[in-house]
Amino acid sequence: MSNGTAAQIYACLQGYSEGSLGNYSKSIDIANQILNHDPTNLDALELKAMSLIYLGKNNTALTILNTLISEGHVVPWVLDDRGVALLNLKNYVGAIANFDNALTLEPIDAYAFFNRAIAVLNLDLYSQQIYSLQQLQATWMFHNGNIITD
Repeated sequence: MSNGTAAQIYACLQGYSEGSLGNYSKSIDIANQILNHDPTNLDALELKAMSLIYLGKNNTALTILNTLISEGHVVPWVLDDRGVALLNLKNYVGAIANFDNALTLEPIDAYAFFNRAIAVLNLDLYSQQIYSLQQLQATWMFHNGNIITD
């Protein structure tokens, strides 16, 4: 897998910008153009998977993310995105497992704590939701330079 050339990195940034404007189909087009030249470009694969999730094409996104995992790319962003796709498909147990795995790799992953809280809420696991939200708050405070005291 590669991160690509400077031109590919710039194109991915353009794709993320399009996505932030809600132009997810354009983001996918940009990712596909990069992948036509470099099918192993991690940034383009992430851009495509995220855009597919936003378009509600969670199963297609899962295919990409599962391939990345099977190729050894077990990293927080892959697990987070996979968890979100599973959350959207109402596979709450699977989503929680992915968010927990992401948190094992990156214990201050606010994105994982937030989405984990949503997943456990859907399973009526209120004490776990409170824990996830407390951890999210602590993570936010850590990232913003606040000291956490009891």
